[in-house]
Amino acid sequence: MKTYASIAELVADSSLVADVTVESQTQTTIGGIPFTLSSVAVDGVLRGTGAPNMLVVDQVGDTSASAGPLMASGGQYLVFLTPAPDGNYYIVGVGAGLFQDSGSAYARLDTESPALPASVSHAAMETLIQAVP
Repeated sequence: MKTYASIAELVADSSLVADVTVESQTQTTIGGIPFTLSSVAVDGVLRGTGAPNMLVVDQVGDTSASAGPLMASGGQYLVFLTPAPDGNYYIVGVGAGLFQDSGSAYARLDTESPALPASVSHAAMETLIQAVP
């Protein structure tokens, strides 16, 4: 699994960066691997175009075991996304591209990329994202 050392690296590997709210979740198995599928409302797009109002984010794992941090129903997040083959999306770096929105700042949830900032204000994150060509 790739680790990330900067927001710029996450942006470079993302096709969409968005503020989302988890509306609902289902758990399934694909090829014997557990997945959590989160239907999310797109509250705002920080990078990318053509984002739908709703999309589905596939995360490896379920409540019993996961490859990284899982979103929670009702939670608000900043997500760095890449398209999945089924038309859904994956979070870049499994969990590296998942930040919890506290209302004034984004908090890193991933433990596999400790070089990423632990917390970033909304304004600072937008500046970091927009700085990437």
